[in-house]
This record gives sequence, structure tokens and C-alpha cells, in this order.
Amino acid sequence: MLTAAPDTYNWQERAENLLEEAFTSTAARDYLVRATTDRTPWGSPPQVPANTPVEFLRWLASSASTFPNQTQPRPYWSQRHAPRAPGQDRSHLAEWFARTVSDLTSRGYFEYAFPSGCEDEDNTETGADPSLILLDRIGVADLWPLHSSREIWDPENNDVGIFYDLVEALHDLVARPRLRSYHSFWRHWHYAEFSSAAGRTLYRWRINRLLALAGTDLRLADAGEDIGRLTHTTDDNRSILVDRVLEADTDRDSRRHAVALFRSRTADREAKRSAIVALARLLEDRRQELKSNLLTKDEGALFQIANQFDLRHNKADQQRDYDEAYLDWIFWWYLSTLDLTDQLRKGHA
Repeated sequence: MLTAAPDTYNWQERAENLLEEAFTSTAARDYLVRATTDRTPWGSPPQVPANTPVEFLRWLASSASTFPNQTQPRPYWSQRHAPRAPGQDRSHLAEWFARTVSDLTSRGYFEYAFPSGCEDEDNTETGADPSLILLDRIGVADLWPLHSSREIWDPENNDVGIFYDLVEALHDLVARPRLRSYHSFWRHWHYAEFSSAAGRTLYRWRINRLLALAGTDLRLADAGEDIGRLTHTTDDNRSILVDRVLEADTDRDSRRHAVALFRSRTADREAKRSAIVALARLLEDRRQELKSNLLTKDEGALFQIANQFDLRHNKADQQRDYDEAYLDWIFWWYLSTLDLTDQLRKGHA
């Protein structure tokens, strides 16, 4: 929560705003209007009026599945039967991204970071220049509005790093407004009660869908030290493993740091080595548990690999000439072993 809500706003106005965003139809919002206000002359109130937030949420929970969600249209014939191009296809990514950010902007999601101001309000900012804010964040000028600066950040024609920086910077700046009121004279909305957590969650979901459609192996991380940063994706089973390891209560900072090092979009050989070393330290602290639950040779092999290869001690007799794929293998082995010790501890608790 970034700002407090004015007392004049009630829960119905917040709920109406949420329902307009969540569903493509207006059925849920119209139900709320009829049940709580006299603003519409048509239609009779529902059988069970939703006069309190609890009553309405109960109704919504039982009826939400009947309303269409905000989703992309199902693919049409040519899309379903067109041959899939191998690898990445960033030809439409810039257009999709610009439209998504424009839609969020129109809903007030960047009003907290880029206040537009209002001439009728006293002692308020007259506005902020988003381009200057982005310049301060990522060092690139004249980026806002995005549709006008596309030639600067389009990943198809320019340095993809600018696009990725922009994706991450806007993640940090987005915030969902829970309240809004229409200013009829100037014909614009005023927004209030901003939630950065809610805004970032929606932003990550929408941007990750675009990245998947474009065939990239990058996604905005949803948890961990690198939340909101572009990371390399894994298969579903490994993603579940990462989520489980990050949710553990013990050694949380060390776990998050190791995962962030390994899955960073700029992770090189040294970063992966550092991630493995961080996991090896965590396993060292659990060596006795591993000894008790694994065969002695298996337990010793975990640390023999880390010690005999150029990972931890940097000795002259260590193996140095090995493929980087080995680092991927040892990281996932160590991470799954850490998860194993977590599960064993739960079983003994």
C-alpha cells in the first residue's frame, strides 16, 4: 500500500473498479451496482443483497467461474495451422508490450510513479515527466510514451538490453489504484490507494504471457531475491522445485541468493559457480543429516564433486576443463538435495 484512501470512498467503489478489470463482461460489476446502490433504474435487486464486503465476496467466490476472464482470444484457423518458426520470434513483441503498457496506463497503473496532476487541485504536482524518471532508472532518454520511442527500444531492431531494462524498470514503477473518481470537467480519472504489490503481480503475469508467446526463455521472476527481474525459465518440474526451496523458512537469504545468481538472464560461468558454492555451504551444514539418511558413499560424493572440480577451493589439482553444462547439472543436483533435506526435516518434525 502506497497511499491511504480518502474516507469518502467506500468498498463498493473499490469493488466496481476491481470487477471491471478482472472480467471482460460487466455482469459482476452490474450485479454489485444493483445490489448496493440506486444508480440504475432498471433491473430488480438480487435475491440475496450484497450489502457488505463479506456478502459480496461470498457471492463472487461462488459465481466467478461463470464470468469470462481477461484472456487472449483463442487462436484462429491460420494461427492454429501455421508452421511454428524455430526459436525466438520477437517481431511482434514490441507491439504487444507497447499495447500492454498503454492499457495499464489507461487504468491508472502508472499514475503513482508518473502523476499527471490536475489544474483544479491546490498544492499538487502539475505532473511528472516519465522520460526523465526512466532516464534516471536505466540511462536512456526519451522513452515515454512507448509508441513514440519504439525505434529506441524495439528488441527486433536494437540492443535487446534496452528493452529488458525497460521491462524491469516499469515493473518497479507499476502500482494498482484501488480507487478512482471521474473528473467530468477535465474528463479524466483521479486515482488513489495504490498497491505496488498488486500492480506488480498483474504486470508480471501479463508480461510473462507476452514473453512466452514470443518464444523467449526469459520470464519475470515471481519470488526470491530476483523478483521482478528477468530470469531464464525451466521446465515445470524444476520450477516447482525452485518455488518449494524458496518457500522454506530456514536459510532464506542464502537460498534466494543462490537461485538469483543461477537464473539471472546475464548469468555466466562464474555466477553459476558462485551459486553452486552457496548451495554447497548450505549442504555442509546438513552433512550429518545426509549421513544419517543416505548411504555414506552417496553423502561423500556430493562434496567430492564440489571439491575435486574447480568450484570451491581453487586448488592446482582441481579439474578445470569441463563443459558449462556440468554446472547446470550440479546446481540442480544440489538444489534437489537441499529440498530432500527439507522434506526429511518435515517428516521428523
